[in-house]
Amino acid sequence: MPTDEPSPCSKASPSPTGVLETSIHKASHLITLHKLKTSLHEAKAEPPADDYSLQHTWALWYDSGTAHSGKKSVESWNQRLGKVSAFHSVAGFWRLFNHIRGPTSQKESTDIHIFKEGLQPAWESCLSGGTWLLTTKRGPDSNKHITAKLDKMWDYLAMHCIGDQFEADDESADICGISSVLRKREHRLCLWTKSGSDRLLQMRIGRQLSSLLHKVAVDGVKVRELPHLEYRLHVVAMAGAKNSQYTA
Repeated sequence: MPTDEPSPCSKASPSPTGVLETSIHKASHLITLHKLKTSLHEAKAEPPADDYSLQHTWALWYDSGTAHSGKKSVESWNQRLGKVSAFHSVAGFWRLFNHIRGPTSQKESTDIHIFKEGLQPAWESCLSGGTWLLTTKRGPDSNKHITAKLDKMWDYLAMHCIGDQFEADDESADICGISSVLRKREHRLCLWTKSGSDRLLQMRIGRQLSSLLHKVAVDGVKVRELPHLEYRLHVVAMAGAKNSQYTA
């Protein structure tokens, strides 16, 4: 899996810049490649004077998603998943985020993830947790207005999480990361959390998430009710089930 640092075990380890460029190149289907390279290299040379540190360091990940059907081995998952770069400031976030194509402009079966550094977008990385899901249909049966707002929902969700905008400290601390998942018949926005068995905590997080996404979706226009959010435990998902633990 791509990393930001060269392996000390390699006889001819690549430079950090080379590793970064390799990671960016592999993610070129989801970002504007040349502009992102230039932006990241300029930032390393001269950080902006008015930059603000975030509470946590975060990282942008992607899943190339060449095959999402059938059973997947750990090896195939490692081949698909890649880390683009980490950031720990507001400017660092926008340096990456401004060059990511919106969820609705991605290739089918592409996943985008923004996770706290040290965690991977994998059930095993947050084994005791779960995921809040907003699932919207694609195609003829989709809610056209909601679909048109998905990119904006993703933007607001990302800003809300990396800015620790949840109402209580234990809510922000419980967040692992977020994902945008694009499939042939549906799109999912996902919020990953650590403490799946803590119902009260998850319901507080779920209600705030529902309120945030509903405000973005409606935006002054009368639309059908936003689909309910579902919370699924990772241990249940790993067993192949799709049972919802909570709804909001």
